[in-house]
Amino acid sequence: MQNELIIRKKFFLIIASSLLILVFYFFLFSFDKSTKIIFCDVGQGDATYIRVKNQVDVLIDAGPDRKVLTCLGKYMPFWDRKIELAIISHPQKDHFGGFLYLLDRYQIEKIIMTPVDNPSLSFKNFKENIATKKIPVVFPDDNTRLKILNTSIDFIWPSREFIAKNLFYPKSQLTNNPIISKTNLLGSGTIDDNNFSLVFLYEEKDFKALFTAI
Repeated sequence: MQNELIIRKKFFLIIASSLLILVFYFFLFSFDKSTKIIFCDVGQGDATYIRVKNQVDVLIDAGPDRKVLTCLGKYMPFWDRKIELAIISHPQKDHFGGFLYLLDRYQIEKIIMTPVDNPSLSFKNFKENIATKKIPVVFPDDNTRLKILNTSIDFIWPSREFIAKNLFYPKSQLTNNPIISKTNLLGSGTIDDNNFSLVFLYEEKDFKALFTAI
């Protein structure tokens, strides 16, 4: 009986200590209002996680596979399961592939991507998934600016003129593509798709970071 009481006491002490650590971590994290930029190691491809003012989560690309989950698990607060903004610089799998895993584990509020389609099965699955979840999709050009709290993201490329000159839109898209409308189309490029990659500037007070989709 005495051994049982000792075991129970140890168990409750462990639980209480764990709760105190979690509460301490939560309040310590809450008082930190700085922005953090993490360049995730996803092997081939790109993924950058930005925690803006410790409030808004931005993910730029997601690598080719599930490795991005490890990065977010390490740097994103464990109680936060919402990514407010996802940016896909271009529709090659080493940039969008990780989103196929993220869409099942996180709530993504908005997707920004270049207006170029990809005929691959994986990109088709991606489009169907975001259509099913009814996630808004925006295709920016060089006149697009996003404001996030007191920060901004200014898109530099592709320009509106470049898009108009080098993309064509199959008529089938008007009725068959689940995520677009007649005024917001995914087109096929007349040149290499990498030329349409999103280039944008993140700016916060005196700090600037240029993302070049390489």
